[in-house]
Formats: sequence, C-alpha cells, structure tokens
Amino acid sequence: MRTCPVCENKKRERHWRQTFLVPEGWTQPDRLDWFVCQNCGMIYADADITQADYDKYYLEKYGYGVEDKEACKRQQEHAQWAVQALKDRHMPIVDFGGTGVLTGYLREYGFTNCLDIGPGQEIPPNAWAIFAEHVLEHIYNVPETMRKIHAAMIPAGCWWWMVQKLLDSGA
Repeated sequence: MRTCPVCENKKRERHWRQTFLVPEGWTQPDRLDWFVCQNCGMIYADADITQADYDKYYLEKYGYGVEDKEACKRQQEHAQWAVQALKDRHMPIVDFGGTGVLTGYLREYGFTNCLDIGPGQEIPPNAWAIFAEHVLEHIYNVPETMRKIHAAMIPAGCWWWMVQKLLDSGA
C-alpha cells in the first residue's frame, strides 16, 4: 500500500479505478486506483507494483520522447537561467529524469560537470543544481525521492522546481 506522497499518511479513500490494456511482458499495472488522502487531500494513484517495476518500465519501454520543439525551448531557457545563476561552470548539475537535451545545452554554454540521471540511478552527491522537469509524477515514492534529492545537494544549491515555483508566484 502506497502512503500519501505529500504527507505520508496511510489513511485514504479510493475514488475511482482506471484500467489499461498492457502489452505482455511490460511491468506497468493493468489498473490504477485513485485515492484521496484523508489528512492533506492529495489525490494520488496506487497499484500492485513497486518503484523497481516503474524503474524497469521507464528504462526499457518509455520513449523519453520529450524532445519536441516546445520542450527543447524550455530546456534551453533552463540552461540560460543556469548561465546567469551559476558562475562556476565546473559545479555539478544534475538533470533528474533528463534525456540529454538540457545537459547538451549546458555543455554548449561551457558547463563541464552535468549529468542526466535515469530511472533507478543514484543521484550523485554535491550537486549545485538539480533539475526535475516532468519526472516527479512518474515517481512512486515521492518522499523518499525528495530525501535523496535533498541529500545530494550542497547546502547552497537549488532545485529547479522550487526556483520555477518562486518565479511563477512573483516572489
């Protein structure tokens, strides 16, 4: 049983079931049950699979096709932000769930220590910046992943999702 990805509460109420036709041999579930956390109200899915099953699926079957024109433009904007924010081009930068697009742009701008981290891989320590775009919704155990992201960052580092939320809010 999955706990709430936000508050880790076990009290939940199932609201609906979503079913899928899944090809033979895939590690994806044939259904998702959607729950509402009775503590914080988060809506989340649960199925009879583990994070390891999801990691295997994303590694073997997922197309990583996030390279359309709009996505590439957004990734280039992220890299331009890094150029302005990060003066030391040798500091470690991680694209968690990255496909090589962002790290390619970062290398074009002179960054020498950027890395894409895929499913099931450990996030290297001492990262100055960790980008996580269009990936957290694919993570089964969000609290554990957030702990790993936090542990991998240097104290003065930043996490792109947080920066983006601050920028969007006008703070």
